[in-house]
Amino acid sequence: MRKIYAFLFVLFISLPFFIEEAAAAIIDETEPNDTSVNAQLIERNNHDPAQMINGNNASQKVLVGNLSSATDEDWYQVYLPANPETYLSINGQTGPIFKFEIFDATLGQIFEEDYSKDPSFIGAFPYEFNVSTAGIYYVKVSSVFGTGGEYRFTVGSPNYTVDSYEYTAATPLTLTTSINTAQDTYDLRHIADVPKKAIVYQVTFGGTKVNSATSEYRRIKLATDSSWINTSSYSWIANIPAVQNKAFHSQWSVQLQGKVSNSTKPYSLTPKLRFSYFYPIIP
Repeated sequence: MRKIYAFLFVLFISLPFFIEEAAAAIIDETEPNDTSVNAQLIERNNHDPAQMINGNNASQKVLVGNLSSATDEDWYQVYLPANPETYLSINGQTGPIFKFEIFDATLGQIFEEDYSKDPSFIGAFPYEFNVSTAGIYYVKVSSVFGTGGEYRFTVGSPNYTVDSYEYTAATPLTLTTSINTAQDTYDLRHIADVPKKAIVYQVTFGGTKVNSATSEYRRIKLATDSSWINTSSYSWIANIPAVQNKAFHSQWSVQLQGKVSNSTKPYSLTPKLRFSYFYPIIP
């Protein structure tokens, strides 16, 4: 079986596995669970980014278990929907090597990985596997090296985290007595510093001003959208519902509106846009 090796990403749940504003739902191991027959029933991870950006991570289901000896085995039973992009994200105690295996309802193995924590990092490794048919699956944890120890994992959806990126335009938007609307489009499709599948949930439309205007409005949208998203006056912040799935790696259009009187000079704004986004922690 080809193993999928993942980069290390920091996941944000309760220490030592995660850090976040509101703790994930912790599921403690319950003995006996040493065979598939008495496997512990657990909830799949279904981390909801719309809740997560508001500090609520109850949809994140973290299993906390412990191998009591080198021969101990822990079995878990979980319902998984059909999805070729299903994730097992693992963290564990430094020292032991844990073997994680996933089996279908007939106990046919569909995933296997030996996991050893790198003590120089805090976080978890996400591994991807394919669930071809919805149904009951089993997660088996055993020891490859060592006498056992604590481990933690989520299985199901990816986990999400947040970050931001600041973009400064190369040229200003300028208003005059005869021009009360100015706009431009910026291509962010090739920004390598932002993770793939990043979704924008807030934009702050700031920038460097020269002079001023009255009745000022600042708007933003994907270049392919027909409707503009207004920012709040003075704070210039636009909140975007997560369900709208506005991909960061897109072409973004901005618009500046305002009135410049004959007694004032032209007003220019060189946009500085702060994109706050969430993204899945995936290989």
